[in-house]
Amino acid sequence: MNSNKEFFDSPAEIEAKIQHLLKLIKAAKNIVVYTGAGISTSAQIPDFRGDEGLDTKPRPLIMIAQGEQDLDYKMPTYGHTVISKLMERGVVKFVVTSNHDGLQEKSGTPVDKVACLFGNAYTEKCCRCSKLYRREVVTPNIGRFCDDDACKGRLNKQGVRFGGMTLEVPLTQATTESRKADLALVFGSSMTVRPFCDLPPMAKQMVIVTRQTTSYDDAAELCIHANCDDVLKAIAEDFNIDVKFDFTRNALLKYRLIETGKHEVSIASSRFNEPSRIVDKIIFKDADGKIKSEMEMADTSSTETIGSDVHEAEIHFKPKYQVPIISLKLDLQGRVNG
Repeated sequence: MNSNKEFFDSPAEIEAKIQHLLKLIKAAKNIVVYTGAGISTSAQIPDFRGDEGLDTKPRPLIMIAQGEQDLDYKMPTYGHTVISKLMERGVVKFVVTSNHDGLQEKSGTPVDKVACLFGNAYTEKCCRCSKLYRREVVTPNIGRFCDDDACKGRLNKQGVRFGGMTLEVPLTQATTESRKADLALVFGSSMTVRPFCDLPPMAKQMVIVTRQTTSYDDAAELCIHANCDDVLKAIAEDFNIDVKFDFTRNALLKYRLIETGKHEVSIASSRFNEPSRIVDKIIFKDADGKIKSEMEMADTSSTETIGSDVHEAEIHFKPKYQVPIISLKLDLQGRVNG
């Protein structure tokens, strides 16, 4: 059990530390980001050693297994998306993660720029030909065979059990990038699991952002005890980054004509087996902006019947995703214009 209770620096301390952090970032030439379970907690994925973590408050194995299947419905946090945008800008060069949730890749970070040290739920490897397959949904643990008809070897999900051997390829890649780094930014890690915790100290300087103390604090240039999203939001604002993740690939509005002048509207997914659970509600307005109806998203099968006088649909996302409202213009022929 973990006895290291979470705590926060005072607002004044956080502000001062963020200013220090920004100076370090702007002076660095090769930044590597390291993410632990704490960066995904705002996506309702539990961490391990936080106050509500799996190590602190163990769950039955069946609940943990169900949690993995639910990853298909989890979307990147604000923090994941900021890291992806920083990489687009060339500020961040590489990401090393101890997570298997795939959220960093979902946020838009290129797969070859992320080392999933302990594997992830979306990758499987053929035991015969050694080919790796990156899937769009969480893969089952058994009964999977190679896509190559000439091989048909058994597929194993690329995940590491507690106490198991770390995957060689991502560890080699992570080690190489860590040795080149002049600044390591650690977000949401208790820095207790090896070899993950061995990597950030390889950089010339290290910053740790977490809600606990770690055994590496004395070696760090800076420790910020705050939420990952809050610190990354400050970074995004300083770099004038507009964090607007394109959720349309996971939350598409579709509607069909059911009778003259009436359409049935629903939310659809653009990827197999990935229903959208990120939408809170949809507000339908006429050409003058008057609200005609509102659809609460109780689940992904929710529908609403709208009339031909509806010209606009406002998609409101769940607050935890911090996504701006998306306004779609509708025409009478059933097409959607963003």
